[in-house]
Amino acid sequence: MAQSINNQSIEIVKQKLDEVTTVMQENIQIAFKNTDKIENLEEKAEILKDSSEQFNKNSKKLKAKLMCQHYGRYIFAIAFFVLFIVIMILIFSR
Repeated sequence: MAQSINNQSIEIVKQKLDEVTTVMQENIQIAFKNTDKIENLEEKAEILKDSSEQFNKNSKKLKAKLMCQHYGRYIFAIAFFVLFIVIMILIFSR
């Protein structure tokens, strides 16, 4: 009878051990999945960072180009006006 109780106790312990083992295996699988997700997020964050840096560079280039276009017209107009005045001075100074 004592051996029967011991056998039952051993079976209960084995059953609980199997349950714990199953839970731990599931937890390990979940941890691996989470690790994969974290790595994926890190890759996406790096891509996003690179894209934002490229966007920043492109926006600075575009801003400079637009500034040149905007002020280029004024510079051209001023240069034309100065050239016109120089020509007029040369013509009327003779």
